[in-house]
Amino acid sequence: VLMMTGEPTVRAAVTCIKVGALDYLSKPLDIAEVRNVVTGALLRGRETILNGRVIMDPEEDLARRLFRDYRILRTIGSGSMGIVLLVEGLVDGEPQQFALKMMKPEFLTADPELKREWLLRFSQEVQMASRVRHPGVAQVLGHDLIGHNQVPYILMEYCTGAPLNRWAQARPSLTRERTLRILLSVAEVLEAVHEQGVCHRDVKPSNILVGDDDQVKLTDFGISRRVDLTLSTRPMGTPLYMSPEAFLRAKPDPRSDVFALGVIAYELLLGQRPFEGDSIGAVVHAIRTELPKSPCSLDPTFPEAVEVVLAGMLRKNPDAR
Repeated sequence: VLMMTGEPTVRAAVTCIKVGALDYLSKPLDIAEVRNVVTGALLRGRETILNGRVIMDPEEDLARRLFRDYRILRTIGSGSMGIVLLVEGLVDGEPQQFALKMMKPEFLTADPELKREWLLRFSQEVQMASRVRHPGVAQVLGHDLIGHNQVPYILMEYCTGAPLNRWAQARPSLTRERTLRILLSVAEVLEAVHEQGVCHRDVKPSNILVGDDDQVKLTDFGISRRVDLTLSTRPMGTPLYMSPEAFLRAKPDPRSDVFALGVIAYELLLGQRPFEGDSIGAVVHAIRTELPKSPCSLDPTFPEAVEVVLAGMLRKNPDAR
């Protein structure tokens, strides 16, 4: 069933889908659009059907209705406000894969204030990621608002590889030397990001992809900010990897990214976090007040030179980092 509406609003679109329509069209009708929607509906009719109902992921379902220029292959990631899809499109007549990040279906029914916040974060991600041209940062290829609902999306370079934590877990015999090379590569990417006046603010293992060739990619610039930003925003990030000052003030500071990388390095090299606790509150308290255990006390073979570097990255005072 396709529905036609003279009121192409978010509320009308959601109502159409809720009552069981496969898609909707707005008046006045455009013949090309009708053709596209009907063709898409026929193609979707070939999906798996159970008890007379089409079974598909609601996030991918929304994407199929919006992005007819791309073939949705699968979902490759999901966050609090967006999903990342692996899609295929034609470039000079040849199929090519991309990562397409879009708002989750909840965006359609979100209250205006939350919707504004999501749109702002999407816009900031595009701006910040586009400022950095480096092999270690996924390149933004395009962005726009699409459909009657003006759903925002970002088309990006598709980066193969696994998140750093999963990549390391899959390699129990990973050597310290190889781990250090990976960490050095991440540091070089962060240096390039900071040189462009950008503070990432959410450096954590799941935002670092490692490919089969050990090439790293820093992803998710959703809460990144310009270093020269003078207006404060509320503290944001992942508490386990936030610096002491990040809990107290929200001004972007590249030295907070350095602290986060220090936490990641400690965790990868020693198999435990430098700041621990039985709750997030306890971990935050440890980050702000406690010193991590000396790596050499945990592993007598740990290189002293690396311990010195880690100690410098994890200093409480950003001026001493």
